Amino acid sequence: MTDAEYMSVGDLARRVGVTVRTVQYYDQQGLLAPSAKGPNNQRLYSEEDAALLYGILTLKYLGQSLTAIKDHRASMGDGENLKSLVVSQIQAVEDDLQTLLTRISTLRALYDDLDGAADAQIVDWEHLAALIKERQGEDSLFWQLTCIRDEGDGPAGAGTDGRGGSSAGESAR
Repeated sequence: MTDAEYMSVGDLARRVGVTVRTVQYYDQQGLLAPSAKGPNNQRLYSEEDAALLYGILTLKYLGQSLTAIKDHRASMGDGENLKSLVVSQIQAVEDDLQTLLTRISTLRALYDDLDGAADAQIVDWEHLAALIKERQGEDSLFWQLTCIRDEGDGPAGAGTDGRGGSSAGESAR
């Protein structure tokens, strides 16, 4: 190939729609090496490099880490593997969507319950917690994580980091 058939890092970035810094980062990580070097050690990229960059970006969109992409770079063109990744992402997004829809439904029920309360000044926390438990399901991981108490929770500021913030254990709730 002649230098005219190669792209500079800027041209590659524009062609693919990423920043120059992204191309440089993927190069530093060993994912995208230039096909040639031009005058003054300029990095030059081919159409195959552009295709590889599109592949890296697609796999990132499918939830793959850069380490996983690097480890499986040789099999990046495997259509069956790619279909499996897409199916996996569809399932994960559908699961997330179902969780969000359940949560929205629960929040609407809480709002309706509060809106219909005779005395808006008195909150029946036990009733609201029971409503959440009912809507989320008895065995719901969401409810279990919400209800777990750290051993340090209790009187006199237990369960805090001493500055009024939560302790590390509380961030899991």
